[in-house]
Amino acid sequence: MIKKVLEGGCALYLVLLRAIANEKFQEFSKWNSLGNVGVSTGDYDSVKYELEEFDVLVCINEMADALMRQTHPFF
Repeated sequence: MIKKVLEGGCALYLVLLRAIANEKFQEFSKWNSLGNVGVSTGDYDSVKYELEEFDVLVCINEMADALMRQTHPFF
């Protein structure tokens, strides 16, 4: 994931539970110097309409599915 972001790409990190998503978001936010980190869980989102600005998006499976069905620019 880090290699992909450093090469100018982006990454989607999927987790099963909201608590894990928030935990990973906090952990990955420490690496913000490598790229922007966002989270999308339904309860707490990093500005839904600006997800394409993130290099790493931490997301629960249900939100990733919803975003893909909306053909969101991040995907």
